[in-house]
Amino acid sequence: MKNIFLVLMFSIALSACSTLSVKTPVSQTSTPAWQTQSQKLLALSQWNIHGGIGIQQDQKGLNAAVRWTQSRDQYDIYLYGPIGSGSVKIMGTQQHVRLDTADNRHREATSAEELLLSETGWQIPVTNLMYWIRGIPIPNVPATQQLDPTGQHLSSLQQSGWEIKYLRFTTVHGLELPRKIVLNHASIKVKIVITQWNI
Repeated sequence: MKNIFLVLMFSIALSACSTLSVKTPVSQTSTPAWQTQSQKLLALSQWNIHGGIGIQQDQKGLNAAVRWTQSRDQYDIYLYGPIGSGSVKIMGTQQHVRLDTADNRHREATSAEELLLSETGWQIPVTNLMYWIRGIPIPNVPATQQLDPTGQHLSSLQQSGWEIKYLRFTTVHGLELPRKIVLNHASIKVKIVITQWNI
């Protein structure tokens, strides 16, 4: 009788351990929900955001308001605030970019990164952000990604030398879109807070 009791207790203990192991959060890099979500986000070609951006680089920092309008491959980005010349407008496509400043200076180049660096001294990965700001990795570029416990969206991403952390999301027309993003690369830290998504 004593042996039967011990066997029963051992079985119950194993069952409890098995139940606990099922409930333990598992590291996820892909789920059916995420695959569906990421495909929809990749297809999202027209959107507009309002928010703020903070940059820390080489012990210097700035904060500015940002408004970004994307229409397929064409984008308009407005940065307002203490960013050197007061405000910057960037208009571009994949082939050509123009930068206008508040004091009516105009610059043109093949990349927004080049213009921002030469005009303001700040390194902002604009081309990559077209994807990262939607909460998806750049297609066909090696990346390491981690989903949140729900498996619905990214919690972190490492790609092209940058580490991106997604701290907050909002739901817009059924899509999970980032509201707070922190990017790190070497001595550069970029924080983006999105207060409004229009899609």
